[in-house]
Amino acid sequence: MKTDAIGIMEENNCITINFPNGAGGHQLGRLIATCNNVVWYDYEGNGVAPWILYKQSDPRFSKFHFNRRFKGAIGNGVCEKTIIPVGSKSNLNLQNQKKIIHEWKEKLVPNNFVYTLHEPVDIVRNIFGTHKEVFIIPDIEFLYERFMKTSYYYFIDPKDKLYTMGDKLGHDKNKIYDFLQDKISQLENNITQNTFVVNNVKDMLDETKFQELCKHFDLDFNLDRFTAVKSIID
Repeated sequence: MKTDAIGIMEENNCITINFPNGAGGHQLGRLIATCNNVVWYDYEGNGVAPWILYKQSDPRFSKFHFNRRFKGAIGNGVCEKTIIPVGSKSNLNLQNQKKIIHEWKEKLVPNNFVYTLHEPVDIVRNIFGTHKEVFIIPDIEFLYERFMKTSYYYFIDPKDKLYTMGDKLGHDKNKIYDFLQDKISQLENNITQNTFVVNNVKDMLDETKFQELCKHFDLDFNLDRFTAVKSIID
């Protein structure tokens, strides 16, 4: 536990996974959720365990996707079983976002939980007040290829599913490269001793390498659960 800038005691049990669109953050989130001291978002649509694939409401979404919903969530919007969106995805002011995340951290302690996002690092650190962060920093060519197969087709706002990331970037290769490179550079420039860097999520399918991540965050490795998620990603 640590104290934030205004004197609130903050639990250090949220593992933020900050990554460029298309870098496989949800795959890594499922792997981390196999640890004994990490809760899983067990809403039926996510799969009641991290090795059960996402029940897609839209076929363009990755089968590894998951929402921040727990069992009993209503499935649309935010309810008491749903952790709020933050940053650019939120209509709340920053202070209210911090307050609600703080409440979730207290609710879930002593367990950890993961939160996947693409937001600017300074905003993420401000909202979550955590010393547990993963940056996924892939090779730009690999990222571009994967982005064009995945995030390029994803809608940005569920209220307008026809407007995709590809539309936002004007279907322009140079704009897409710049968008992805900007995120990579932002992450590279904000690495600290608390940050665990992953260059390719597939590297984390190696048990030894994944246990390095577990050690970094004091996570309780579970081989059977890890193997179950590994089998759906391989």
